[in-house]
Amino acid sequence: MAALGSAFLALQQTARVEDQNRLATARELAAAAVNNLNADPQRSLLLALRAVKTTYNRDGTLTAEAEEALHRAVGAAQARLILQGHKGAIYDVAYSPDGKRLATASVDGTVKVWDAQSGKELLSLREWNTNEATPSPVSSGSSGNPEVTRLRSARMANGW
Repeated sequence: MAALGSAFLALQQTARVEDQNRLATARELAAAAVNNLNADPQRSLLLALRAVKTTYNRDGTLTAEAEEALHRAVGAAQARLILQGHKGAIYDVAYSPDGKRLATASVDGTVKVWDAQSGKELLSLREWNTNEATPSPVSSGSSGNPEVTRLRSARMANGW
């Protein structure tokens, strides 16, 4: 009986330590989110979301620091450009090598080219095959180098 009681106490103690570690992690993430607000608002938003998720997924609660960081990050991370025209979700995006245009591929079967500065639609191609086995018509090179960013659709290569 004593061994069973000791085992139960050890489990409770372990759970408390894990909860304290989770709280500390959430607070550290929230502080990092606040520290990144001016330098990188998107990173700040991701850090704040992770801070909230750290405790919320465990017990449905969140720290005051995580909540405050999330509110501040949402305010700082405003969209710079909203592209409207696709009728379905966008599943791929690529910038032109010179950064002046961007192309989007959508599940609605369209590929669109946009002016990256204004968001104006420059070109729209319809009836792209959205089958999962078909590569995306919009693709970034594997090196991450903007010079290798390309379109796989030959129809768009001329306008790119």
